[in-house]
Amino acid sequence: MEKINISSFKNGKETLEIEIPPEKLDVQDVVKGKIKGKLIVDRRGNIIEITGNIHYTLKLTCARCLEEFDKDMDKDIHLILKRGSERIFRERELSDEDIDTVYIMNDIFDISPEIHDTILLSVPIKPLCKEDCKGLCPICGKNLNEGPCEHTIKRANSKKT
Repeated sequence: MEKINISSFKNGKETLEIEIPPEKLDVQDVVKGKIKGKLIVDRRGNIIEITGNIHYTLKLTCARCLEEFDKDMDKDIHLILKRGSERIFRERELSDEDIDTVYIMNDIFDISPEIHDTILLSVPIKPLCKEDCKGLCPICGKNLNEGPCEHTIKRANSKKT
């Protein structure tokens, strides 16, 4: 369920559980398994606030040793839905509310783009399988996390003398 029917919510808070296959958000290359979440929809007249958390597992490749690994992620979602269209000002400093506000024209709101962007923004620029990953030998390409190679042993011995 990635589309929310706003008119189905009464004033007050309601909980909404979501479960989305990564293919529906076009994130199957970076997400393993379903994206799950719990959202709280708080309606106050024409203003609807959606807060909650999504959980998913990223499929990553270590930037040092090139091994594939999975990383569980939990990310918060916060949106304020308002009816109407956004007013455009010449120049103005944006507030936190401006950044979280989405203007809607009808009763159906598709939360998919928000979840998609949250997932893609959570992918690290330089993913590491572990903090102290030793990487690959620059000469033979051996994964140094599995043990030293002859090149690293020679380099270590030459530094001692």
